[in-house]
Amino acid sequence: MSAAVRGTVPISVKCRIGVDDIDSYESLRHFIETVSSKGDVKRFVIHARKAILKGLSPAQNRSIPPLKYDYVYKLIEEFPDLYFTINGGVQDLNQVEEHLARGAHGVMLGRAARDRIWDALGGVDARVYGDLDKGKSRREIILDYAEYADNEVENAKRVSKVVLVKPFISAFHGEDNGRLFRQAISNNIRTMSIYESVSHAFEFLDDEVLDRLPGQPKPERVLSQPAGNAELETVADIC
Repeated sequence: MSAAVRGTVPISVKCRIGVDDIDSYESLRHFIETVSSKGDVKRFVIHARKAILKGLSPAQNRSIPPLKYDYVYKLIEEFPDLYFTINGGVQDLNQVEEHLARGAHGVMLGRAARDRIWDALGGVDARVYGDLDKGKSRREIILDYAEYADNEVENAKRVSKVVLVKPFISAFHGEDNGRLFRQAISNNIRTMSIYESVSHAFEFLDDEVLDRLPGQPKPERVLSQPAGNAELETVADIC
């Protein structure tokens, strides 16, 4: 591949730290050394779990093998001329910042970015990239995207609306009536445009939720306690 592109396109490699019984740091180090020197590869995305091909499904392989971030940190120290992105088990920006502080050149979020997109990535521009712009609310982002998606459906014809709503279907994960938002999209997406479906689904959500900006904390709400218990709890404490 390196010979084919002749240096015109950067080549990156994504791999696990090992497979089955071939899971020592020395084996991983030898792999990185060989590929980087003979394949002219400078960028590696390392999933910090090994793959167990005998007995585990792909889904199980994403959670059962233990994470060994220390393998990746050792690679960063031993190969200072290479660029390492760490992957595996990263759920939010706090963890992203921890890995970057320890020397990772990049951090890859997997399914968290799909399943909890706002929790995982809200505020990333300011916290990771230093962009002080306040950003857009979920209402603004999703309506802008819905307009774009409807244009794609109109122009491409064979593009599935069900596929196009997947990037934002989990945007209200953990919010009051977030499940009703998802249900409304699912119920109406085949008979309405994406923009119309979204506008209808928004009716189930409070304006505070729709207009909250990236990185802004979820407001605490006091719940009443049984008689005789003066302590107060918040939704954030319970969820």
